[in-house]
Amino acid sequence: MNERIVGPLIALPIMFALLIWLRRSGRAVKWDQQVRALIGVILSAPRWQHALIAIMIGVGAATLAFSFNWIQYYRLTTGGILVQGQVIAKEPTNHRLIRYSYVVHQTTYFGSQSGGYGNVDFNQIRIGDRVPVFYLPHEPKRSCLGNPADLLLNESMVIAFTAIFAPLFIFWTFRRAARRISRSV
Repeated sequence: MNERIVGPLIALPIMFALLIWLRRSGRAVKWDQQVRALIGVILSAPRWQHALIAIMIGVGAATLAFSFNWIQYYRLTTGGILVQGQVIAKEPTNHRLIRYSYVVHQTTYFGSQSGGYGNVDFNQIRIGDRVPVFYLPHEPKRSCLGNPADLLLNESMVIAFTAIFAPLFIFWTFRRAARRISRSV
């Protein structure tokens, strides 16, 4: 399955469930009223529902935000082919980006990636240096600079961190807002 659609496919049911919840509450029709109504419904829900909503939002956000790279790095780790590429440019003011080229079956491909995480550090690499590049055999334009297993591990840690701590933060925010509203009533 194309990695560009996997994240939205996972996040769509979560968002759809939230909208159904709002519709069933018989609340507003306009978008801004829907958002206000959704917030009101969320804040008036029991604590276990706050936790469930927080988990859904956190996991959905982590999936949407990071699944594209994770899928590509996984595919490169499990089925990528190693070739030698060459550094063609460095962009220190653009997230320390390294631009590289590599050749597959007499066709030159180009890629870009930040230094580190399985490849040479940005400060140590020079234009013209040879670098390891992994590409997908059935889709040679998909590549990464350096070891995709290191990139996959890094991406997995970010997803796990987001999936764990985003729900905790959201739950804490819901509870804090609910307490503030209950005190003002």
